[in-house]
Amino acid sequence: MIFIVNAKKLGELLVPEIIKAIDDDFDNTVFSFIPNTAEVAYFGMLQGLEDHFNHKKAAIILEKGSTLTKEEVDRILSKRVRSEKVAIKDIKLRTFISQGGIPGTTLQLMYTMLPMAL
Repeated sequence: MIFIVNAKKLGELLVPEIIKAIDDDFDNTVFSFIPNTAEVAYFGMLQGLEDHFNHKKAAIILEKGSTLTKEEVDRILSKRVRSEKVAIKDIKLRTFISQGGIPGTTLQLMYTMLPMAL
């Protein structure tokens, strides 16, 4: 349990650098991860990004106040951090690992990208 809490916290701590790296452009950013590698930290990162994004939305609403229409408020509140699962582990890799494959061996088709229009 301690590992999970620490890994989630690690993901949250990455948020300021991530926001800087994407220039705070959530509209053109999709977050993902490679399965089974830092998955817990990924969810902590998403939680931190959602918190940041919610504060940003609240600031916009407070700044514009009563000048906003219902449609504008709905549009602001409907925005979310986009995240997608874009890769799955290839069954060949799972079989290789479970049978004690040789570390350091170059593996082709380690991950299969899911076809999707992001």
